[in-house]
Amino acid sequence: MAKALMLDMRKGRATISALGTGQQQKTKGLLSTALNDSVKVNLHAIPRITGSMPSSPIDKSHLRHVDNLPLADPHFNLPGKIDILLGSDVIEEVMYDNRIKDNGLSIRDSMFGWVVSGSVNKPNDSIVSAHVALDVDTDQLLTKFWELDSVQGRRHQTLEERECEEHFTRTTRRGSDGRFIVQMPFKTSIAQLGLSKANAMKRYLNLERTLHREPRLHERYSVHTRASGAGSLGARTI
Repeated sequence: MAKALMLDMRKGRATISALGTGQQQKTKGLLSTALNDSVKVNLHAIPRITGSMPSSPIDKSHLRHVDNLPLADPHFNLPGKIDILLGSDVIEEVMYDNRIKDNGLSIRDSMFGWVVSGSVNKPNDSIVSAHVALDVDTDQLLTKFWELDSVQGRRHQTLEERECEEHFTRTTRRGSDGRFIVQMPFKTSIAQLGLSKANAMKRYLNLERTLHREPRLHERYSVHTRASGAGSLGARTI
């Protein structure tokens, strides 16, 4: 249609979601034209506006006035391609007040000629084209679908992770009370621990001095230590 009207297309990217196809489409460009001296419109060019309208042929033999009027579309009763879709902000500017009622249909005058509109009886198996608005990002939905449907690749474990898993499998057992028991994992190389004994002794002696200065804190600390089972884990005084 842009070529037929010899309109220059300029760059303009937008997503159109109010189409009878029910799908979002990317515009090819933007066109500007004037319907008359006062009505100027910007048109978005897209691959397909909607399905053929009407969806099936209409018997116009029962209409008395259409043959005597200059119609905007002389073949309005036959399925055809939709070239331009005008919004409600433009429609009232191009439509005139003259209107004729003919067997339930409205025939209204416009700057393009007389326009036939209204509902007609259709076969039950006919296809209905309706304009709908969708707030769904189709690209985003497809991306999520493929992410859920794809098989996740196996993550390669590091050496330390494999050693931890092997340690858990090798040392885990179940006690007489039904609880699972597993040994704490330790570094195999003592050199990796660094020189930590001096710092540990310093902190331990600071704690001892603090407890000797505050008897009430010492008593509470002892009660907490016994309640937490430190004695059963082999804790001892240095």
